[in-house]
Amino acid sequence: MKTKRKNNPFRAVRRAYQELHSELVKAYWKTDNRTAKNSIQDLSGDIYDLLSELESKAFSDKTADFKCFALKASRISVKIEKSRKQIGKIIKSATAASKIAAAMDKALEASANLVL
Repeated sequence: MKTKRKNNPFRAVRRAYQELHSELVKAYWKTDNRTAKNSIQDLSGDIYDLLSELESKAFSDKTADFKCFALKASRISVKIEKSRKQIGKIIKSATAASKIAAAMDKALEASANLVL
């Protein structure tokens, strides 16, 4: 008999942030604008760091590590929200901008589930 897995918010965060990181990396290589590349690289680097931390630790709800991770995710969410407002100016391809915006929305939603 199979048992249902408890809904793991970290799995959703990992998936959402991996998708966003992937879309940002694709956009980085498609743009020629140095300022846009820097903006994309800055955000994708922060997301990569968060993903690395997520992979390196086994989190349990309400532990000190969990709280620290949730705080970092919250700070990155603020950067994502700011970037989300500028995405059309940063990414000239409407298709790429749309994919990134959708990935940003998923990442923000997943991060919201980590709220203490």
